[in-house]
Amino acid sequence: MVRKMIIDKYDNVEITYIDISDPEVKDYPKVQPHIKHPGTPLPIVAFNGEPKWAGSISFHHIIQELQRLGVV
Repeated sequence: MVRKMIIDKYDNVEITYIDISDPEVKDYPKVQPHIKHPGTPLPIVAFNGEPKWAGSISFHHIIQELQRLGVV
C-alpha cells in the first residue's frame, strides 16, 4: 500500500521489493547483515542500498527521507 501511494504521488521514485529468500538479495550487501540477524523485523527499508528502518514504517517517514535526499 505504501509503495503504491509513493509511486502514484512521485513518478521519479523507483521502489523495488526484494524477497529475502531470493538470490537477488545478494545485490544488496548492506542489507544482508540485518537479514541475518534473527531479531530484525521486516520489512527492511533502504534508500540507495543503505538500510534506514526495519519493521513497519509510515508513508510520512519515507517521504521525509526522500525529501532529505532531494528526490522529491
